[in-house]
Amino acid sequence: MNFLKKNKVLVIIVSLLLLAGVVTAFLLGNGTSSTSTDDSGNIIETPVKAISADEIGLTLSFRADKKAINMSITKLDGVEAVEYEVTYDANVTADSSGDSASGITQRGVVGSPIPVNGASSIKRTIDLGTCSKNVCKYDDVVSDVKFVIKVTYSNGEIGSVEESISL
Repeated sequence: MNFLKKNKVLVIIVSLLLLAGVVTAFLLGNGTSSTSTDDSGNIIETPVKAISADEIGLTLSFRADKKAINMSITKLDGVEAVEYEVTYDANVTADSSGDSASGITQRGVVGSPIPVNGASSIKRTIDLGTCSKNVCKYDDVVSDVKFVIKVTYSNGEIGSVEESISL
């Protein structure tokens, strides 16, 4: 525990690098194809088609306090699952002990696959910060908030939507 206290900056930098790696892996995975394996272990490449927000009934809006975004998807016919990734820049200020640096850093949220299971809509509230045990520390967002939404259709096709929302 002493190590963590003495090396807060190092821990923060390593955490940010890990987050950047996850975000990069997700974005690279949403290129022009998606890979999976069949029962024999053979790699199957599935092309990813660009789709519009209207095709899936996507709406994004800020919560009244501007500390979270409400995401709604209402056109789910033929959709098996939905995944999302959210990225934005946040202004980070040094803490009172002076252990952390100030500046702009990229933040992100990666949503686990959401199975549709016949639902008529999907609604999620995505906090712009970190929450633990119902206590949230919200980020000072200084950029557009970008969404990349991956849609897996029942017929095996994969679609991707990119949408941004401004403060």
